[in-house]
Amino acid sequence: MLRIRDAQLHALDAVNDDKRAAAIVERLYVEHPGRVVGHEREQVRRRVAVALQRARAHGLHDDRDLRAFGLLSVVVSERFDAHPPFQRLLSDPAVPARAKLARLFQEATDADWQAAAALTSRSDSSHDVP
Repeated sequence: MLRIRDAQLHALDAVNDDKRAAAIVERLYVEHPGRVVGHEREQVRRRVAVALQRARAHGLHDDRDLRAFGLLSVVVSERFDAHPPFQRLLSDPAVPARAKLARLFQEATDADWQAAAALTSRSDSSHDVP
């Protein structure tokens, strides 16, 4: 029987996240150029990679959810998930990981998105890519 250890799974996740981050960056330059034009692609990729780590910390593992989280971290705000209603939902162990982003999109109001967009990086006063 083939046995895959946690360390091997984490290594596979890291490789997949590198590829995922690159794909997200390409999508950002095509679909949301105003958020990334003028910034080095590597800088944008690092920001997306950090967002993917946060997404995994929230229990997200589905490719679609990880990609959405990475996009939101640039399109909305690097810290969108720190908005209290979003943070409560994403950290709620009673909500299955596969349902978290779907519920976030269903339950978020325009005011929630505006408040999340106002959250800025601790090191940068704008919510565009640092």
